[in-house]
Amino acid sequence: MESNFLGRKVDFDVGSDRVEFGNEFLRAWREEGFVAVRNYNYELTGLRNNVYSLFREFCNLPLDVKMKYYDPKVGGQRSYIPNDVGSSSGGKYTDCREHLMIGPRIPNGCPLARCRPYFYLPNKNIEEVPGLVECSENLLE
Repeated sequence: MESNFLGRKVDFDVGSDRVEFGNEFLRAWREEGFVAVRNYNYELTGLRNNVYSLFREFCNLPLDVKMKYYDPKVGGQRSYIPNDVGSSSGGKYTDCREHLMIGPRIPNGCPLARCRPYFYLPNKNIEEVPGLVECSENLLE
């Protein structure tokens, strides 16, 4: 990581307390706006690079193809959001960026699954980019 990084660097040690790490990450995010995680599981680097590559592939698809994955009824939850539609944290200005939200797997037996169909929706399979959802879910585990 470059020395001119403007955010806060947060250490993640495999033996550390996940709650403590999560609290420190959230605190840094709120105070700085940018966070870099150090000392994470380096075996995930290949998987992360693969996910980045697959997301780039999705972003390079024509807009009409990406719009198949846009669902205005779910507020961007586990779907595609085109430019000038979403806003960060309820801000009054729309974002000048597009994004695709893929979340962790929520098994049907998990208590969070009871919140469906309003929250924790299943990820949408992106037919044009095979492996994107599966690799992303694996990275999030």
